This record gives sequence, C-alpha cells and structure tokens, in this order.
Amino acid sequence: MELALIAEGSDWFWWYGDDNIAPNKSDFDELFRWYLQEIYRTLGQAPPDELLKPLSENIATPQLITSSRRLTENSLHILSIELGWGCFNARSTSGTMQTSGAFLSEVFFGNTRELFAVGLRFSKSLSQDDKVKIYFIKPVEFVCEITSNELRINSAEAKKFTRIYFRFTTEMVFGIGLDSLFGKKGDYTGSIVEFFVKTTNETGEIDYPFDGTIIHVVV
Repeated sequence: MELALIAEGSDWFWWYGDDNIAPNKSDFDELFRWYLQEIYRTLGQAPPDELLKPLSENIATPQLITSSRRLTENSLHILSIELGWGCFNARSTSGTMQTSGAFLSEVFFGNTRELFAVGLRFSKSLSQDDKVKIYFIKPVEFVCEITSNELRINSAEAKKFTRIYFRFTTEMVFGIGLDSLFGKKGDYTGSIVEFFVKTTNETGEIDYPFDGTIIHVVV
C-alpha cells in the first residue's frame, strides 16, 4: 500500500511536463519506475517490460524550427516578434531548478537580406561575472562570447567573417553576414542555421534550450 501511495504522488508526473526542464529528470524517471516495479513484485507478479525502458526517452529533444518573416535593418534595433523575430522563452529552461542563477529571459533570432542575427534580452544588468556564449553548429561551427563589455569570436575562420553587427545596451544583438556563415554569396532561402546559448556566472552554467538547439530557417 505504501509503495502505491508513493507512486501516486503528483510530483512524479509534474517532472515529465515539457514546461519543467531539469538536468535530473532521468533520476526521477528511474526512481518512479522502480516504485512501480516493486508494486508488481510485492503482488507476486513480474513487472511489464515497458517499465524497464526509461519513460524520459520518449521525450523528444527540444529543437525549435522557425521560418519567421525577413527582418529589416531597422528591426535589428527592436526585439519584437511583431517585426519578424523568432523567439525562444529562456525562462522555460531555467524555471525549474536554476532560477537563482538565471539572467537570460528571451532569445530572439532572424535574418535580414544579408545578416543572421541573435538577440538576447536579460532580466538584469550584467555583472562582471555574467558571461554569455552563442554556440553556432550549422552551417559552420564557432563560438561567440559576450561579457558586459566585450565581444569575442572564437574560430579559426574569424578573420574571414564579414559584416559583423553588434549592439549592446540593456539588450544584446549579434549579427553576422550570411555569406560568412555559408562560405559563399547566393540565395540562402530555406537554409538552416543551428545554434544554442549558454550563460555562466558564479552559480553555474545554463544551456538554452536545456537539451537541444534552436534551428532557424533562412527566409
């Protein structure tokens, strides 16, 4: 009876929700299935095979695929989905276990005719300990590192990058030429840009999205 009451606790099912993202979901999954298996064993029955497989494996890796409308040059100064920016709610990543160290609230992304841009909205002014890295995965791998007073691009190809755009006030916008990303001039419509964002401070690191990437379809 005690095992059944524990397994019926609402918190088990709360952890599986898509709006609750945490690094220890797999631990709760394993523990929850163990209680269910013990119930079967207490009743003298063999646990079903379904309980031997992690339920969390059925949760797809979060990848945001978007094809928002093309931004204008003036849109780079205003982070708003009404202007065509795609948007990832960063608070959905940090809301479960890591709110004390979170300072990123929204990740915006989109492209003009010549630039791909990432915009970041912060929940507070950045301190000297707060650092942000944008990890580009496709079509070329490199890391853009931002602190409260500096932009640094870590890539052997950085010298070839053109049309770098950077604006940092209470929000941050980083832009890079599409020809730099794809290594040639041409029509990039329908091409993929894949990236994720990592923040770091004295409390630790947080990835946005927590377990996946953001995918933008060039328009």
